[in-house]
Amino acid sequence: MVDYKRKRLLFVLFAFLRLIRIGNLLIMAFTQYLTAVFLIGPKSDWVKFLKNPELFLLVFSSCMIAGAGYIINDYYDVKIDAINKPHKMVIDRIIRRREAILLHFLFSFFGILMATVVSYKIGLVTLLAAVLLWYYSNDMKRRAFSGNLAVAALTGLAVIVVALLYHQNYFLVSVYAIFSIIISIIREIIKDMEDLKGDQTFGCKTLPIILGVRKTKLIVYAFALILVIYNFYVAYELNSNVFKGLAYFLTLFAALFSYYLYQADTKKSYSELSFSCKIILLFGVLSMIWV
Repeated sequence: MVDYKRKRLLFVLFAFLRLIRIGNLLIMAFTQYLTAVFLIGPKSDWVKFLKNPELFLLVFSSCMIAGAGYIINDYYDVKIDAINKPHKMVIDRIIRRREAILLHFLFSFFGILMATVVSYKIGLVTLLAAVLLWYYSNDMKRRAFSGNLAVAALTGLAVIVVALLYHQNYFLVSVYAIFSIIISIIREIIKDMEDLKGDQTFGCKTLPIILGVRKTKLIVYAFALILVIYNFYVAYELNSNVFKGLAYFLTLFAALFSYYLYQADTKKSYSELSFSCKIILLFGVLSMIWV
């Protein structure tokens, strides 16, 4: 009996970690610490950043708000996810809907509280992010492009908020924030193509539904080109070999990405393209180390 309860507890725990996308949260925390150490700097004071309680609270707060966003998103998407990704569903199968709402409230409350302890300005930004995540899950994600833009903006905000804490190096931090925003827009549109069947069934108005997959792909090609041009511009402005190397690498990535996007016509192929965007975002974050 005890062994069964232990297994059940572990099963629910792993389901909860899957619900809050623990992997994504760890990457966010890693990104924010890299931003502080390598973009705010100096790099030689890396131990100081690791010991800074305000930075820890900020990172933990960001993860709580993002986790709350994932929970409420899955809460509103129960019926759609039953079609798009039934094997990944947690709410209504392992965690009850009322428990999910309680978890969302607790994550949001403590996330905003911790951010406010750091700074009332950061607390207000965090409150805005929490409200936007709720509104996105409840309404915006079912509209063409506005939902994509909202998620992308929040991705960039996770980097910007570190500069708000230290009040310096806004330009360099903004460079990475814009990079994250463009990549996130591409990924979100790809995900809309991946989830076309379920979204269409429940009356969502995403770009692939309104414009069709072919025209939506043209929009993705445009953003891939913008990403390449942006990185070459930054490399020129900063005269940075790191950004030059990243720009050439992204040119190759954009070419391969566009080729595979042109051929993509299955849920699996779109899922692979979405995952490749996450890898590129991770490579971009890691480039902070050499800036």
